[in-house]
Amino acid sequence: MKKYLYILSFILLGSIVISCGSKNNSQVDNEDNGTIKEFNAFPLLIKHFEREGNYINENAPSVIKPEQVFKELSSNIHLIDIRAAEDFAKGHIKNSVNVSPSVIIKHLWDDVIPSQLDKIIIVGYDGNDASYVAGVLRLLNYYNVYAMKWGIGGWNNKLATDTWISNTHADYSDILVSKTDSLNAPGNYPYIKSCETTCAEALEKRANDLLQKTSDVEITIEELLKSPDKYYIVNYWPKKFYDKFHLPNSKLYEPYESLSRTSLLNTLPTNKTIVVYCYTGHHSAFVAAFLNLLGYKALNLKYGANSFMNKTLKENDIKAFSISNLKDYHLVSDSHVK
Repeated sequence: MKKYLYILSFILLGSIVISCGSKNNSQVDNEDNGTIKEFNAFPLLIKHFEREGNYINENAPSVIKPEQVFKELSSNIHLIDIRAAEDFAKGHIKNSVNVSPSVIIKHLWDDVIPSQLDKIIIVGYDGNDASYVAGVLRLLNYYNVYAMKWGIGGWNNKLATDTWISNTHADYSDILVSKTDSLNAPGNYPYIKSCETTCAEALEKRANDLLQKTSDVEITIEELLKSPDKYYIVNYWPKKFYDKFHLPNSKLYEPYESLSRTSLLNTLPTNKTIVVYCYTGHHSAFVAAFLNLLGYKALNLKYGANSFMNKTLKENDIKAFSISNLKDYHLVSDSHVK
């Protein structure tokens, strides 16, 4: 049975090898007893993402609302809760399994048959964490992965006190600007040090490495405003809203048209940490996953613009968080903890 699962999982990921190239992409030095040289994996990975549909610039984010998950509970879905085991034990969605991001790829290979599921839904504390994990998995060719919006607090509002409810009150509207900030001049792409022999291996290794440290890819508005000059701040929403208000020194990168090699990708710095923000932090988490896989150092601003201008978003009817977004669905405490 385990061998059968392995074969099916290999088929799911097989298109990585096909689109990136197989052994022809290896860096084996045949003149040096077959040892493998270090090489830059960036060209292989970016070509793979382009050939697989340019996901970030075409279809991201893959987010599902709690009410839709509720409707589909009895259907062919698989719920993965990535919260800490002790929090999962206190209450979780029925039939969900608790899997740490650090072993989630192994779980998909060993314990389920992803290609036979309609949806794989990642559940986290606030939806931002789940979006990052889902972003990595989507880019690893798990095309049926979704992040549940608002996190577990969206499912049961009693669990949103320390997430959305307490993190959307800050009002920094007095510092917002409408002035356009210039982008970096076009420069080099990242160098991804790799010793793997194929694109597939390089991508899987990067994905596994990133999922070992998912807590290191988020930043709060308070942290950002302490030393904003340390960061290259990316405002990831349409120009019509950027022209009204945005954080000082943030640069406009419009969704679905800016982060490709034919657009503005090479204006992102390789020597400075990038902070990406959108309205809620869900979309920008997918973007951060994409950039980190490509060798940039990217952080997602937790809760997005709602963390610093929730009131302004409400006044302009722009994707503002409201307590009405949160549901009061039942939680259980008897599912399997992995």
